[in-house]
Amino acid sequence: DAPDFLRAEAYQGSKAGYVFKLGSSGLGYYCDAPRAESRSFLCGEGFPVLDFPSAGRNVYGCHWPGGQAIAELLCEAAGVRPKLHLEAAPNASFSSSLPSREVLSKLRVLELGAGLGVASAAVASLGAEEVIATDVAEAIAGLQRVMDENSLKVRTEALLWGDEDAAAALGPVDLVLMADVTYQRPLLGELRRTLQRLSRPSTKVIIAHTDIFEVKASEVMQVFDEKVEFEHFSVVGRLKPGAEDLKVDIMIGRVRE
Repeated sequence: DAPDFLRAEAYQGSKAGYVFKLGSSGLGYYCDAPRAESRSFLCGEGFPVLDFPSAGRNVYGCHWPGGQAIAELLCEAAGVRPKLHLEAAPNASFSSSLPSREVLSKLRVLELGAGLGVASAAVASLGAEEVIATDVAEAIAGLQRVMDENSLKVRTEALLWGDEDAAAALGPVDLVLMADVTYQRPLLGELRRTLQRLSRPSTKVIIAHTDIFEVKASEVMQVFDEKVEFEHFSVVGRLKPGAEDLKVDIMIGRVRE
């Protein structure tokens, strides 16, 4: 019989009968049994309950901790306490670096590799002026379904990292979100080039990088350092009660002049 789980430090392409995700056994390929799963997140005082059904087959159909971390931190900055709270590590001082609800209402926001769109859903619910959630073409139908089912005004667009013309057509934006997309070294250069075409001086960047990948946060900051001046801290939390604590590195920066 085929094993239920194949450990992998990074996505190695599709494997028949398996889905790549972070699960109870860690990061890797899990046997793909049919299921109908739906999780509610971001339920807090003054914040709607949002539903994120799992696609269950691809990396973009999984709920990743980085998206939850960005969503919760933006909620905190807006004065909304989410249901699933992440605790800041000692010495973390980040509230002044995150946009307030008033500031967010004036921003064009774009998420790279949105997946199920947790971070995009959060900024849309908090009242961002415009939200664009991007991912590979195969992910867009599921991403749009999430937004439609939650009655959120979010524009969904296919965007391949490294496609500078396509990125330029969507930019410039005021805030770029990247949640757990920095998981392989070859992708970092493509993300940097994409960011360059999406941004202008003063564009803010928020990257969440869960500490489960072989790529370290220090490598991510080094790749983007020429373009973005970062502030770095960590948060610790869990996706659901009883799950393991996870460390998520948060990098908040502004595109250099």
